[in-house]
Amino acid sequence: MKIKSISPTLLSRGEFIQKINNSKVTFSLVFIFLLLLFSDATMTAQNIATFTDKHGRFKVFDNGKIQDLEHEEITEVHIGGDYVVYKDNIKQTKRYFNGEVEHITDDQKIKFYPAQYLMGVVEGFKGEILKVYYGGEEELLTIDLQRDGFEVGDSVLVFIDIDQYLSVFYNGMTDELTGRFPDADNFKVSTNSVAYIDNSGSFLIFHGGEIAEVSHREPSTKEDGYSYHVGDNFVVFIDEMGKLVAYDEGELTTLTEFEPDAYVAGDKIAAFVNDNGQYMVYWNGEVKELAPRPPKFQAIEDNTLAYVDDRGYLNVFDQGKNEVLEMYEPKKIEVFNGIVVYMDLDGRLKAYYEGKKLKVSNEIVKDFRLEGRVILYTVGNNETKIFHDGKHYSG
Repeated sequence: MKIKSISPTLLSRGEFIQKINNSKVTFSLVFIFLLLLFSDATMTAQNIATFTDKHGRFKVFDNGKIQDLEHEEITEVHIGGDYVVYKDNIKQTKRYFNGEVEHITDDQKIKFYPAQYLMGVVEGFKGEILKVYYGGEEELLTIDLQRDGFEVGDSVLVFIDIDQYLSVFYNGMTDELTGRFPDADNFKVSTNSVAYIDNSGSFLIFHGGEIAEVSHREPSTKEDGYSYHVGDNFVVFIDEMGKLVAYDEGELTTLTEFEPDAYVAGDKIAAFVNDNGQYMVYWNGEVKELAPRPPKFQAIEDNTLAYVDDRGYLNVFDQGKNEVLEMYEPKKIEVFNGIVVYMDLDGRLKAYYEGKKLKVSNEIVKDFRLEGRVILYTVGNNETKIFHDGKHYSG
């Protein structure tokens, strides 16, 4: 999540201390919240989802258990790890974790950005204070978000600090990545890595506490900024010569000699059309042909690729293997790591679920959505049904 601001505002040390003193109550509440929140080291971001039932009640599905949270529909909801942060209809911030709902704050200006192991919090009168919470600890990162922004990954948080340096918070420590006056559009964050352009124009990646050079020149630019994607110690980018290149744990592989019309990429995977018009995939250091012509549809999430080939067949490429799922193109397809969900021609729900082809519903489905490893769908009477880890539930 990037936050853009209006103009730089620098505070004196006295002004800063006064702001901290004024916020102690809020900080204490949030600290207690996160002390409990991160006490479970086994939490994941895959087995929890929220929904509103046919009676308008806001509920949570948590790894096989369904619980009422509010008697009204909730519109502002954030899921991070196996917990939920949301604002109720009178704008009170609450959190659900491990079967319990706890009130956090009435301060409507505070904004939470949960991820798997970290959570960014923006507060202050003008939203100028950025903090991070991790493992039951809290740390103030900067008191000036007026100029640029920040992004949160599962284990990294990148931000422009008060001295206008690009900095990263990782493993309980903060390090500077670039000198002064970085551009907030010059960096992108994945779950555990940061790709960025430094002040000299070098293209770099931060991963596991280490910095490596992707290229000594910055990637090409598009109308919406630099053209590159960052994954798990993995970058796919258009270089200064217009070639599509993959950086994978220190190794560079040229994928095309000319700039492709479009490509998609995930943690360790990229799909693209090569110079001969063939549809290709990069995976585990190798390039393979998927189809002789460009696809009609393609989507990647984490390391799973779903695509509709030139014949109109739905395919999945997962863990190095390609499988045809259907000989038609579904109207709606959703993808998660190891999961592809879609409706068949009769309106029933099907899935490729972690290596298995499944028929999820015998009933005609009105709509569905995929939240991590949780499939939620509604049937004719607006009842919500759930499929998770091989089991069926009714909401």
